Amino acid sequence: MECYNYRTTRYSLNLNHKNIANYLGSLKSTTHMHIILEYVENGSLASIIKPNKFGPFPESLVVVYVAQVLEGLVYLHEQGVIHRDIKGANILTTKEYFQSQCLHIKVAIKLLAPLSGRLRQNPSYQPPHM
Repeated sequence: MECYNYRTTRYSLNLNHKNIANYLGSLKSTTHMHIILEYVENGSLASIIKPNKFGPFPESLVVVYVAQVLEGLVYLHEQGVIHRDIKGANILTTKEYFQSQCLHIKVAIKLLAPLSGRLRQNPSYQPPHM
């Protein structure tokens, strides 16, 4: 896993998009790889939605967030990077609540070769038989 994280971190150095959290550096200990990303004031979209601070999200705001996440994903795909774990906890929101950034770096992978046809999943969400 250590080597995988190092490679993923290295690829993140070249990502530059308004909807992707900026990579600032990394620290490696004997057991962990710590990745430092830019500070995004309001935390994750999940942390805003779960406490239901504001009631239901207005549809117009949902459209803004979805459009921004999709812009970030299109950019990642153009760079040959697949995110693999899009969820509210991995979408960060700025102080203005109208800007979202996404990238949970440990699950983003760089495509080095054509897709193998092998299905890769988040272990937390895969069926028990896999």
